[in-house]
Amino acid sequence: MLAGRSDCNHRQLAQGGEQLSLPEYATSSDFAVDVSENWQSESLFSAAVRWSPG
Repeated sequence: MLAGRSDCNHRQLAQGGEQLSLPEYATSSDFAVDVSENWQSESLFSAAVRWSPG
């Protein structure tokens, strides 16, 4: 969560925006996308392991 917030804040500042606090980041669309991508990746990995031969 902290690395994602740092990345988001760097992008915000580069575009002339303001930094987000941790609670603001936790309720942002950036955080929701990061969590969704992580869950998708974990689900695909689990499926690959489950169905791999051997």
